[in-house]
Amino acid sequence: MEDADPEDSVVHVLEQQRLSLVDVLSVQEPRVLSQLLELVNSPGAREQLLRLGSPTERAAGLVDYFQNVGPKECGRFLETVCMACEGIPMHLESQLMSVSGSVTGDIGYQTSTSRSYTVPSCVKRSRLDHIQNYTDATKSFLLQKHQRVTRNVVREVRLDDTWVSLRRRIVSRGRDRAARPQATTHTASSDLQDSEEGSVEDRVAVTSLLKTSSQATVLLGAAGSGKTLLMYSLAQRWAQDAYPDLKLLFLLEFRQLNSISHPVSLRDLLFRFFLPTNSDEQAEAVLSYIISNPEKVCFIFDGYDEFRDKFTNPRDLRDPFDPCRPLPMADLLSGLCTQKILPQCTLLITCRPRDVADLFDVTGCRVGELLGFDRKHIREYARHYFRGRDEVLAEEAVRHLTSSRHLLAMCHVPALCHICCVCLDHLFFQDGAGRAALLPTTLTQVYFQILAAFLSRHASYGRQAVHTGGVAITHALAKLGGRIQELGRLALEGLEESRIVFPMERLRPELAEFGTRTGLLYSVDLMQGDGSSQPGVSFMHLTMQEFLAALHLMTSSEVSEAQFKTKLTLKTRWTAKNEPKTVFTDSLQLYLCGFLASDCTPHLAQLAGGSAKQQVVQRRRSQVVRVLESFAGSATLSGPKVVELCRCTHESQDVRLAAKVGSRQSFELRNIRLTPVDLEALAFVASAAEESVALDFGGCSMEPECLALLDGCRNVEVLIFRSRKYNDEFAEALSAVIPNLQPLKRLQFINAKLTDAGADKLVQALTKCPLIEHVDLSNNVITDRCLKRMMDTFPKLSNLTTVLLGRNIYTWSGLFKLVEKTMNCDTLQRVLVKGASAVEKAEEVHEFSLHFISRQSVNNLKNLDQEGETSKTLVWTNYSLSETHLKALCNVLKHSPGLTKLDVSRNSLGNKGVKELLSLLPSLGSIQEVIISENGVDMDGMVLIADLLSTCPQLIQVDASHCGDQKLILTCLPSKSKPTTAPRQTRSHRRSLDSNYTEQNTHHLRKTFRLAHSDIQPASMDRLCKALGHFLGMLDLDFSSGIFEDSTIDELVKNLPTMTGLQLLSLSHVQTSTDGALMLVRSLADCPRVQAVELRPQGEAFIKFLEAKAEQATCKLTQYKLNIRNVEELSGILEHCARISDLDLSSNLLRDQGVQVLMDRLPKLHIGKSVNLNDNGLTQAGALHLVTSISTCEKVVAVEVSLGDEERSLIHFKRESAQEKSLRLKECNFRAEHLQRLVEILLTCPRLVQLELSCNTLHSESLSILNSLAQLRSLRNLEMRKNGLCSEVIEKLFQHVSHHQPQWTIRIEERWMKGEAVVALVVGCLNVNSNIQEIGVTNSLLTVSLIGNGSVVNHSLSLERCNSLATGSSLKSIRFANSDVRGDHLRDLEPVLADSALLQEIDVSLNSISLEGTEFLWSVLQTLDNLRKLSLHTEQSTEDEILVIVAALRRCPNLESISLSGYLISDEGATELRITFPSLPCLKHLELSRCSGWSSSGAEDLVMGVAQCSSLEGLRLRHLVLPKAAMNCLAQGLRHMTSVRSLRLSSVSIETSTPEEWNTTVQPLMASLQGCTGMEQIELEAMRLREWGVQELVKHIPTWTQLRHISLAENYMSDSAGETLLHSLAHCPALEELNLSKNRLGCASAVQLGKVLSHLIRLRVLNLSENPVTAEGAMGLSAGLTNLKHLTKLHLTAVGTPDLTSIADSLRHCTNIEDVSMAWNNCGDEVALKLAEVLPKCVKLRRLDLESNRIHVEGAKSLAESLRFSFTVEVVRLWRNPISRDEEHALRATEPRISFSPT
Repeated sequence: MEDADPEDSVVHVLEQQRLSLVDVLSVQEPRVLSQLLELVNSPGAREQLLRLGSPTERAAGLVDYFQNVGPKECGRFLETVCMACEGIPMHLESQLMSVSGSVTGDIGYQTSTSRSYTVPSCVKRSRLDHIQNYTDATKSFLLQKHQRVTRNVVREVRLDDTWVSLRRRIVSRGRDRAARPQATTHTASSDLQDSEEGSVEDRVAVTSLLKTSSQATVLLGAAGSGKTLLMYSLAQRWAQDAYPDLKLLFLLEFRQLNSISHPVSLRDLLFRFFLPTNSDEQAEAVLSYIISNPEKVCFIFDGYDEFRDKFTNPRDLRDPFDPCRPLPMADLLSGLCTQKILPQCTLLITCRPRDVADLFDVTGCRVGELLGFDRKHIREYARHYFRGRDEVLAEEAVRHLTSSRHLLAMCHVPALCHICCVCLDHLFFQDGAGRAALLPTTLTQVYFQILAAFLSRHASYGRQAVHTGGVAITHALAKLGGRIQELGRLALEGLEESRIVFPMERLRPELAEFGTRTGLLYSVDLMQGDGSSQPGVSFMHLTMQEFLAALHLMTSSEVSEAQFKTKLTLKTRWTAKNEPKTVFTDSLQLYLCGFLASDCTPHLAQLAGGSAKQQVVQRRRSQVVRVLESFAGSATLSGPKVVELCRCTHESQDVRLAAKVGSRQSFELRNIRLTPVDLEALAFVASAAEESVALDFGGCSMEPECLALLDGCRNVEVLIFRSRKYNDEFAEALSAVIPNLQPLKRLQFINAKLTDAGADKLVQALTKCPLIEHVDLSNNVITDRCLKRMMDTFPKLSNLTTVLLGRNIYTWSGLFKLVEKTMNCDTLQRVLVKGASAVEKAEEVHEFSLHFISRQSVNNLKNLDQEGETSKTLVWTNYSLSETHLKALCNVLKHSPGLTKLDVSRNSLGNKGVKELLSLLPSLGSIQEVIISENGVDMDGMVLIADLLSTCPQLIQVDASHCGDQKLILTCLPSKSKPTTAPRQTRSHRRSLDSNYTEQNTHHLRKTFRLAHSDIQPASMDRLCKALGHFLGMLDLDFSSGIFEDSTIDELVKNLPTMTGLQLLSLSHVQTSTDGALMLVRSLADCPRVQAVELRPQGEAFIKFLEAKAEQATCKLTQYKLNIRNVEELSGILEHCARISDLDLSSNLLRDQGVQVLMDRLPKLHIGKSVNLNDNGLTQAGALHLVTSISTCEKVVAVEVSLGDEERSLIHFKRESAQEKSLRLKECNFRAEHLQRLVEILLTCPRLVQLELSCNTLHSESLSILNSLAQLRSLRNLEMRKNGLCSEVIEKLFQHVSHHQPQWTIRIEERWMKGEAVVALVVGCLNVNSNIQEIGVTNSLLTVSLIGNGSVVNHSLSLERCNSLATGSSLKSIRFANSDVRGDHLRDLEPVLADSALLQEIDVSLNSISLEGTEFLWSVLQTLDNLRKLSLHTEQSTEDEILVIVAALRRCPNLESISLSGYLISDEGATELRITFPSLPCLKHLELSRCSGWSSSGAEDLVMGVAQCSSLEGLRLRHLVLPKAAMNCLAQGLRHMTSVRSLRLSSVSIETSTPEEWNTTVQPLMASLQGCTGMEQIELEAMRLREWGVQELVKHIPTWTQLRHISLAENYMSDSAGETLLHSLAHCPALEELNLSKNRLGCASAVQLGKVLSHLIRLRVLNLSENPVTAEGAMGLSAGLTNLKHLTKLHLTAVGTPDLTSIADSLRHCTNIEDVSMAWNNCGDEVALKLAEVLPKCVKLRRLDLESNRIHVEGAKSLAESLRFSFTVEVVRLWRNPISRDEEHALRATEPRISFSPT
């Protein structure tokens, strides 16, 4: 072929490069364009070009001009461009110079113009020469470096056969499915769990890394993977012109750059620390070329992990960049490695995987990971290594290497492969092939062998020293241990300094010679800060440096324990950007763990030396074990750290430790590359685990052959693989391993690239796993053909329960055939076919799953019932199932025995499809549920279904919404006489189904038709009701959340009487008018079967029916805003119904006028129990309207009105006329005119006995009106709380009352009633009213009892005394309890007390009367001859007070009751009391609880005085600390107190007693009760009675036939002791209170109590809290509770069982129950539901505590609903139950008595 014409070439090049030339010329200086214009020979053309405005237009004109002139002029133009212009790309400049020279010849153009460019031309060519010369020098330099690096390489580096896994992100996943009929392209999974699972990996050769220019690549590889060797091999390939697009290549090692501590420029970096230039001119030319042509330059940075510093964030680098300005090394390298500097350059960075996260992102950067040796490469490498050796031994060595799974796993890393070959070389060729049995099993042991191999090269050791096994290593360490310790010290210092290369001066010459001779060290050139180099050394490999450092750490006494401990940590596989940069030590911690192996013990002992140092080694090994055990128990380790922990455990070869590590429930590994070494370690740990483990590989990269290492995992129960990286080849490798995993129960192979071929192999492999239960092959590429084969296999897996196959490739016909096949499988339970969501293709199978029951379960069912079949469920949703498809599906289902549930929701059936489906029901004999939701059904379809419900005995429930368009579920009874049996159904459940089936023949089967959220028109309602009216059985009709017009309601009400089977009509949340609601109320009169009408516009609403006529009915109409017309209409309706028991019209905004209308009609209404008018916006006038009912209506028994925040208005009735009536008015704030009207009303009510006025802000002007209350002759109780009354008003009230002398009890509460004020009030009242018999103040509540006209004086007084007191005070009792009264306040009582000769009781408890108060009592007590009771309970006192009190007591010989609780009693006071108590002959009750202050002798004196009071009937000594002698004295005294009826000794203890001493004390104390046969009350709480005390107590209980109260809480009572105690209580029929909380009573005690309760029918309080009674015990107890009609309080807190349903059910029999606690029992909703059922029957219940249980919102809603019928309940506590805050607020809004607060 002839060469192209040069003249044609220059024109062609100019045309081809036109745009590039225009770009270059447009940015030149104006003088350059002027010089180029001089080359234009045509003056006209030159003038035209000069007129062009912009430089770009002028440049384009120049290029176009020279395209049309001759070749020589064009060539001269191009030559001038090359010489004059700056910034021309190198490739363009070379091309232009070449073609221009071919036309013009030599630069000999001698015109004046050309001569002016001679010097620049020479400069330009010189620059090009400099660049070429530097390029050639760089190639030569890199070739030399490559030769040095590969000098000792065993096998030639083949870049084309060295592979990299390149990772790239994917956005969506597409497939070519053109061949698939009716199928769509599969998109990516939207829920990929981890970032790696959303990526794919390409396997490429290393040679391809530099084929794409301007590409940034990060190459990852573990230590020893050959990164440096490969980089130099790539550089060699470049030097051999393998990459022509790259003109320059720079290879820099980070380890060498560590020595540069000062700032450097880019110029210095390249020409001082890489390859110096010949001159500054050459440096300038090359640097200029690099800056101008970065796309032609490649930078290779090797070993970022070895760089000491961290890169600077490129965003922090300053612009613009100056190549000659020095920068910190971290800044400069950061800019280069992120292409911030020299963008578009080709970049290749190597580092270890851990450090990749530390590199800042580069746009378009790709990440690759070096793949290690596979088995083929390992065998090939080993043969090269042993080439030239004895062939037999060489082949034997290779065979041992490839057959040892431990060595083979390590050889995945090339450097470790080399080390293993050295190890085998040492074993086989130096010590003989007999050493094969001694092959090391861990990396640590390998390095011991390697160390021995290298040490054998030393002259002092030599080859003549032949040993076997560990002896060879030990002998080497014995000979050269000192040198090894020195090297270990150097290695450790290097790791701590992040240093890999050491200057020679760091080593002694002898050590350097030793290291290089053995090969442990090798010489390197260490770069200096000025660019020069000096001799240095480096360890043969970083792993050897780490091994020697680990030896030093473990054996050297120079290392402190703290320093050693810092090295014991788990390495992760990445570094966060905020972590400090350190050299990544891969193996240091592995070696420290490897030293735990027993094979390493003699080596460590030899290296450590003496016994003391060996103890150091042992301590450190123990420390390693403790650290690993702590990691084993951590649940927060990341996946990489878990792998590292497994590797450390494998190195230790400690099976016990491996079992602890393997105790994790799951090993979750995400997005990391797993090597064979990792898999081997994982297998070691999993095999040692005592329990089953789960291995979850999510996005982990691994070679298929690595899976072979899992075959030894004995305990793997779950195996999960999820990633697009896993394909058929991977599945094939896994299939070879699975048969060896016999415990395997769960396999997931999802989000992968599995096709039919791979799936077949996996499924066939699973047939050899007898325990497999769960198989998930979702999101793969499996087709119909594979499904058929799978269905032949899956039923054979006897324990298989679940198969997931969604997001694969299926067709309609294939799925129908599959359904037909699966429906006839006797082990199949459920088939799910679900289409994609709305945003995806409707026909895609998003989910496809098969659910089976075990073969054993099927056999068991057949044994139970020969005709029983496995229940089957078919779910086919979201799959565009049309009427046509449905017919095909129905044809399949007709032959499907056992189908119990069919779900075809979210398809396109329509009314016709539903009709087709309904015609199928009779042929589906086992069907129990059909779901047809979201299929376009309307009211015509619902009428059709209603008609079927009435006529088809098989259909029992319809649950629909939105006129059938959304929710539509049909529930059926099996048509067979023996219904289909589900796997979990019992014989009793089948009998229940049989009985239901029998009921359908007697028309008693209860059916339900539910149509919620529907706008039903009148015609449709009429058709619907008529269709349902044909059903003769019981029917529930539910129209919840519907929208009904009045005409629709009218049609409904008209049809109600004809629907004879209707039991419940639910209208919750139905939107209707008030007139519509009143139409529904009319059903009370029209339909005698109506039992309850409860209506509200937003909330639960219903009408309940009975089968026969209802004797009573309730009506509740709330939240409707009734006006006067509505009230009149409602009253008219109710007048015609004589059955109303309760009428609730709360929250209707009736206002005063509406209430007045109702009250006017009230006498005509036949109300049996109550009228509720709460929350109706009443004022004082409305309240008075309510009050009038108490006089106008004979059957009204009580009226309650509160106008506060919680407006409350209730009227209570009795069926017969009420004899006693009560009125309660709270927060009404009556003014004078209101009070006047109130009194007028009350005066017309002769039967009013109780009046309460609370929180009404009564003022002084109201006093005259209040005085009129004294005229109410029937009144007995008057309460006035917090009305703002002052003392003057109260005194005047008592003064006015004294004139009428009523026999009243008056209670007045005001906040100011404390201290001196309340004492003055009491004095004032007593002064103005002599009829006051009892007066007392407790907590700001004044209570006064008045004696009436008919009362007589105390008969115990002498006649003379009565006559003398005829004109005196009637006061008998005065009390000031907890009222802040001081001693000086009591002085005001002196005149009153002096005039109260009848006074029998004084109580000033819980005040601070101090010494002054006691002295006052001493002064007045001598005048009170009739004083019987003195209560001086206190919380603070002095020793002197008790002495004064003793003196006062001696003045009252008639005292019967004394309370001195809380007093500080000195020994002197105790002595005085010992004398005083026996001197009071009438003393019957004595309390000394919580007293203190005495010594042992004083306590004995005090108790002795008490013991001498043999006539005591009541004794309280609670919370006393007594010496043993005093306790013995008390026991002696109790023997003589035969009259004791009440004994309270709770929490009495002995000073510093041991359990044994207490036992010997408590037994005599219990024995002393033998004579107390009249005992009525005994409290022995916290007395630690235990077995012995209870046994002694039980002896006396049968004689206490009058016992009413017994409390034995906190007594360590066992179950057996409790059983005995409860048996004895059967002899105490009068028992009312029983407290056995906080003991150890169990099932036996609870059952015994259940039996005993039948004898304790008077029991009112029962407390068994904090006893482990168990479920069986609760059941036994519940049986006894049914006998307790008087029970008011039941506490079962923390009784150790959630099964308290039976207890809840038994409460229906406890008709007087008021307080129930079942807190802290983990009770579930079943208990709540049972309580909700029982609550309305507990008509006195006030409090229910369910704190800290497991009640969910469903149970709470049931409780809230039941509270509507439980008017007495004040609070239901549900704190600490699993109910969300939002649900709590909703429940509180519905029912405010539900409490979620901790108090």
